[in-house]
Amino acid sequence: MFNRTYLQAMELFSSSYLDVDSSLTSNRILVELYLHDGYTAANLARLFGMDRCYIAREVRKHVMEGFIVRNESPTDARILELHLTEKGVTRAEEYMKMSEDAVSKRIETLSEIDRKRLIEAFNTINDILKY
Repeated sequence: MFNRTYLQAMELFSSSYLDVDSSLTSNRILVELYLHDGYTAANLARLFGMDRCYIAREVRKHVMEGFIVRNESPTDARILELHLTEKGVTRAEEYMKMSEDAVSKRIETLSEIDRKRLIEAFNTINDILKY
């Protein structure tokens, strides 16, 4: 219930979230690789709880667009590690900035009391889930 409520409140179900021409998952891949250089498509699929084939297709698109490069793992040639290109880093940083701005804009509409309550609620969630 929380996830659905949060996603709706932040308009993440909208096909035009942040007015970007790519999907939330597509952008999330770039952000996760920005945060975790060298992840594999399998790592991303597990993290997102999504089908590996779908993630592989999204990664392939990013490779063709020049956002990601795939390199063999130095320890196992069967494994392809994913790395952002300079173009991919720029795109991930732009997306993260847009996301932060959107959240800030949404939170600014709240009263001071509600902002404090929201922060306390997120801190509680983070403490319980150990984030």
